[in-house]
Amino acid sequence: MLTFLLTCFFCLSAGLCLWFLSRARTDRARQLQDFALSHRWRYSPRQPFSRELRFRQFRSLACAASASGRHWIDQDDSLSVFDCSTLTRNGVEETTVLLLHCPVALEGRLCISRRPWLNEDSFTPTYGDRLQRLTDQDLPRRLAGWCCFSDSRHRMRRWFLPDVILWLLNHPGLHVEWSDGWLLVCQPGYRIQADELGRAIEDVFLLSSHLQSSHHDNGEYDEQAQ
Repeated sequence: MLTFLLTCFFCLSAGLCLWFLSRARTDRARQLQDFALSHRWRYSPRQPFSRELRFRQFRSLACAASASGRHWIDQDDSLSVFDCSTLTRNGVEETTVLLLHCPVALEGRLCISRRPWLNEDSFTPTYGDRLQRLTDQDLPRRLAGWCCFSDSRHRMRRWFLPDVILWLLNHPGLHVEWSDGWLLVCQPGYRIQADELGRAIEDVFLLSSHLQSSHHDNGEYDEQAQ
């Protein structure tokens, strides 16, 4: 009798957990779909990573548990927002990714965060050479100790200009990547809620404007930024 009651209790608890999870996913989908509709943007429950996106070689997407994103929102092919399951040092984490087209006169790949986050291994798919971690001597002094990887320690110095450094210091919890004119920003292990999404997009556009205006103004690495 006791075994029967425990089995019933376990089944009931599991059913309630599944119901709550399903309800949470449904609410999130509806809220994000409403956000996209209010801005006249496109919404898709799930969308595979395109060939072009995979070849941009973003580390956070290379470490994704699957080559697709959920609750995908697009604005004219220049801005995408989606949820991604990422393999990290702490296991699989659900993270909202913001991807923005940000053309500047700079070629290369770079990713930076205050703390190590991603967990690449020999099974992580890559295209071309892996990024190399930069030393404190390669980084501006104000970013010493940050976890930064790049395909060029010298060419990508031009990325670290005063307004960009200040933006990073004001957003120490974010992970930022750059790949040949595309900018990726996320907060590791956090899914952005619909009512927070507008502000998050504004923050990423601000970083993009710093990158674009800085490189148009002087186009060189500013030693004073160190």
